[in-house]
Amino acid sequence: MLAGPANVKLRQAISLIIDRDEINNKVYEGVRQIPTGIVMPGIPGFKRGLCQYCARDVNKAKQLFSEWKTAGGNLAGPITVDFNTGAGHEDVVEIIRNNMKELGIETTTNPVSEKYFSNMPKGNCHFCRAGWIADYPAYSTFMLDLFSKDALGGNNLGSFNDPKFDEILAKAQAEPDNDKRYKLYQDAESYLLNDVTATVPINWYVGDQVFTDKAVNYDEPPLKLMLWERVGLKG
Repeated sequence: MLAGPANVKLRQAISLIIDRDEINNKVYEGVRQIPTGIVMPGIPGFKRGLCQYCARDVNKAKQLFSEWKTAGGNLAGPITVDFNTGAGHEDVVEIIRNNMKELGIETTTNPVSEKYFSNMPKGNCHFCRAGWIADYPAYSTFMLDLFSKDALGGNNLGSFNDPKFDEILAKAQAEPDNDKRYKLYQDAESYLLNDVTATVPINWYVGDQVFTDKAVNYDEPPLKLMLWERVGLKG
């Protein structure tokens, strides 16, 4: 319902209408970061501001939605918003649904209690919640592992398959110069977010744990892998 080149402006409108600040403040008490792309600070090659549709712009969203309808765009029914239960995503989904109402888009929900991620690659959802914490600090673990053709049936949960995107990735993988390789990955990310708008970033995870002032070496890195053997208490 949302896929394909004919629905690019629809996806862009949805991304623009989502109030990420409201989600961050009301659901996460302001502790997360508003994303400007997929890859976050701390990953080599990160570039801020790649996403042109990650900041709420109601007027632009309504304009794009209107252009999509004028070009023949039509929704056959409500958009289903899928999410995994038991992790506090319900409030996020409700804010997104209310945001979509501003465009006149009707939605329904599909809360899934088990085997959520294993069912997503089977094309069982329209607008699906997902999250990712990388195993190692490399640009490729976000682009290749999540969106490449080789990841279909695995971590490419949205079944994204685009030859141009994969061509850029192939060039990045073959490039030995770090700066040139990072630029190619940035091009791939920009294409994913802006040219085809195949994903809608909502927030970047940050450390959100409570600990005493007496704790030492309690520094949560970007990959959220704590070095517990270094953590201790003063005195």
